[in-house]
Amino acid sequence: MIKVYMAGPQVFLPDAAEKFEEWKAEAAKLGLEALSPFDSEVGQTTGENRESLSREIYNANLRLIRQCECVVADVTPFRGTELDSGTAFEIGFATALGKTVVQYNRDNRTVLSRTKAYYERIARVPLDDFLAEQDTMPDGMKVENFGHSTNLMIHHSGVATARDIITAFKDARYLVETAREMRQKRLERASTKPNTMFFQNKYMLKPEGGQQT
Repeated sequence: MIKVYMAGPQVFLPDAAEKFEEWKAEAAKLGLEALSPFDSEVGQTTGENRESLSREIYNANLRLIRQCECVVADVTPFRGTELDSGTAFEIGFATALGKTVVQYNRDNRTVLSRTKAYYERIARVPLDDFLAEQDTMPDGMKVENFGHSTNLMIHHSGVATARDIITAFKDARYLVETAREMRQKRLERASTKPNTMFFQNKYMLKPEGGQQT
């Protein structure tokens, strides 16, 4: 069974454990075993051991990601214009390990349009104040403007076609199964390929003006 890790800010929901169990059931219908950050046994927090607990959670989540072939990540903006920072790290970690990453996003506005909307709605800065320079914000700094809905490093680290986790599960299954088939075909081709090094060594032409060594 294909194992996938669910990354996203849902860990902060008051009913997070129940929500992840619901998604696990949906994943199982697709032949997936979905893991969540709640699948590791960690201690209970107290005023004295918060630092050790946070380290324990960090290490536990990394172990879970290592167990999986794919990370399914919610990159919907969280408390601002960008995705949850913990999710961004988990995407990067999975990418570095060569894992498949499937992203889903319920807000497909571009980074530029979302940031402009933020200044107008939250910071109460009139949109006309920075329309003259399309990608420069009131703070004088430019906004990444490649037409993506996330930062380019997130955009290119995975497949970002889904708008919900169920569709992302389906994409994950297809991508992992396809990758498995491709690996199998490469192994089969490698096993039937003749040992060319043997023939090169055995029948190597003598160097010009000398003997074969």
